[in-house]
Amino acid sequence: MKTLKISSVFDFVFGTAFVFLISFVWSRYFLHDIFLTIFLSGIMTFLIVTIFHLIKKIKYKNKELSSGELKSAQNISTNFLLMTEQQILKEFEKYLSKKYEVKQKSDFIVVNDTILRPIFSCYEISDKEILESYTKTKYMKAKKLIVVCKSYSQKAKQIASIIQEKKVIILDELSAYENIYKPLNFKATNNIKEIKNKKNINYYLEFALNKDRTKNYFLVSVFMLIASFVLRYNLYYLIFATITTFLALYSHFNKRFNKKKSYL
Repeated sequence: MKTLKISSVFDFVFGTAFVFLISFVWSRYFLHDIFLTIFLSGIMTFLIVTIFHLIKKIKYKNKELSSGELKSAQNISTNFLLMTEQQILKEFEKYLSKKYEVKQKSDFIVVNDTILRPIFSCYEISDKEILESYTKTKYMKAKKLIVVCKSYSQKAKQIASIIQEKKVIILDELSAYENIYKPLNFKATNNIKEIKNKKNINYYLEFALNKDRTKNYFLVSVFMLIASFVLRYNLYYLIFATITTFLALYSHFNKRFNKKKSYL
């Protein structure tokens, strides 16, 4: 049975309540019957929340990296292909030690209660490499084994899923970029051309639609809603309140402009 996180409950209640409030205010603007207003607001809230969750599921399945991030991920993986095994381990240890307590043992690295083993080659790693990594670390106390590679086969994924003693996670170059390279600011050390990060439209969108901006949009929206009850031209206040509410909800829930949680 899946456990329900308090944060998930809060997100649902916060989003639903605010959608209902906006629906209620707009319905009140056009209708005078309070019971009909509440009824229609409830229906509108149900439809909007349902559509939002359907869109969220579809977007979660199709999440992608930007072209610049794809290039960076490929550059870092190519960089590791040009290194020896010990050089790769030292490179991981250098970046991981900035944030975590790290210990290098043989051909893997221990980070907290996680074992990380980088395996880089020109071909997909197979079930053989996964089983080898597991048997080497089987009797260690760490509960999680992360294998970082350029790419892996379907057999490797299947073997990882059936191992019970430890949670085995395989990260290809894109997943590794999202969860390790990007958060720890990995750089390619060999002479590989990288696309420099410029402050393009995505940079400003990330700033404007980050979760940290939710509170600001929320306060503006509440002010606009209150103003719509007491000031003239309340239609304009309703429109602005609706826009800022949308921005508050999108900033709070969107994945694209918020950092992803690391596996480590």
